[in-house]
Amino acid sequence: MTSYKDWVVETSSTTGTGAYSLSGSAPAGTSYFTFRQRYANGEDEVVYWVVNANRTRWEKNRFGTLTYGTPDTLSRNVVESTNGDAPVSWVGGDSLLIYCVPDSDQAEFSISMGLGTTRPDVLKYGQWADEDGLASDFDQLKHYDGTSDDVVGVVNRTAHQATIYGLPPGYLYGLTVSRSSATAIGIAAGTAMDSTNVVGIRIGSAITKSTAGSWVTGSAQNGMADGVTIGNNTWYHVFAGLADGVGDAFIDTSVSAANAPSEFSHFRRIGSFKTDGSAQIIAFTQTGDLFQWTTAPLDQNTVNLGSVGGSNNLTMSVPLGVAVRWQGAAQGFSAGTAGGWSLHLKTPGTTFGGGAMLAGFSAGGAGDNGQMACFAEVLTNTSSQIVVVSAAATSNVFITATTIGWIDSRGQDG
Repeated sequence: MTSYKDWVVETSSTTGTGAYSLSGSAPAGTSYFTFRQRYANGEDEVVYWVVNANRTRWEKNRFGTLTYGTPDTLSRNVVESTNGDAPVSWVGGDSLLIYCVPDSDQAEFSISMGLGTTRPDVLKYGQWADEDGLASDFDQLKHYDGTSDDVVGVVNRTAHQATIYGLPPGYLYGLTVSRSSATAIGIAAGTAMDSTNVVGIRIGSAITKSTAGSWVTGSAQNGMADGVTIGNNTWYHVFAGLADGVGDAFIDTSVSAANAPSEFSHFRRIGSFKTDGSAQIIAFTQTGDLFQWTTAPLDQNTVNLGSVGGSNNLTMSVPLGVAVRWQGAAQGFSAGTAGGWSLHLKTPGTTFGGGAMLAGFSAGGAGDNGQMACFAEVLTNTSSQIVVVSAAATSNVFITATTIGWIDSRGQDG
């Protein structure tokens, strides 16, 4: 019966195409067994692989015979190899590794290895857990493709949880942002791809981050980015990310996380909030992509739109630095207007015809007043602005606008 046994790895300096001379030692720094420790003298159905140090050539052997001696030897019976399934002629300096694997007909070997700070030499292709560079009890799960090590996930040894990367681009589930208190932001559990669409981010349970000071790992700790402090009447952005491999969050004034704490290798913006004149978080709610003010602010109050056909930028209470869909209530009215008039709300940079008409009203004569009100949704620019255009026969047309909330895709649409 074909025979193979676990954890057998031995080095060899064999050259040519003859039987393998075994060194009697496992690779330095490992705890693998030698063939003599696992096989009896004369055992003749050993299945084993051989690979050179730079992994450019390999063999699979079946029904090899182990012979004790000085040194021990393994006969060759090659069934697959990089030499057209014929024996590989090894040369000096190849520094061979010889090890046992299951009897399968796979052409290329893939195994999952144990922990370490460097990839085990025995691994030709496959996954291994890297202890280096992450916080205590966390390991990076890496895949070696024969050329480079690609990070495919993070393993939490204490919680017995694994976060596997490879989510769809822009993926975002959960991670809802809320006002935990006047000085703290809540982040719900959830998962998302990072801003580069390379690494997955997972926060396993809800956390809070305080605005009181510089970022500290963990829930109910300070959450401000490097050099960022809480101020009055200021917009801030909330980011979920991996800090030393652990899901956490931080708060930055930069929409691109330019001040991210050094512990964060990957991150993703998940929401925004604004402070009031006392540096306290203004109350809001989030439902999916929709953010709504608890008390809707009156952003524009009886603004005279000036000359006929004039274009006016209106700054609204929506996040600064990112384009969102403003939602609000707007009222247009005239004072002593003769003839018809209309107002158009639109996205900055678009033509007049591209905006949604806010209101249209015909007044009967001089001194008549007209009013029209409606709900509107308009895409802003990154300066929190929308544009209103007056199409009237007079300059005495005004607008009042209140922000109800905004829709923020937070990177889900590219």
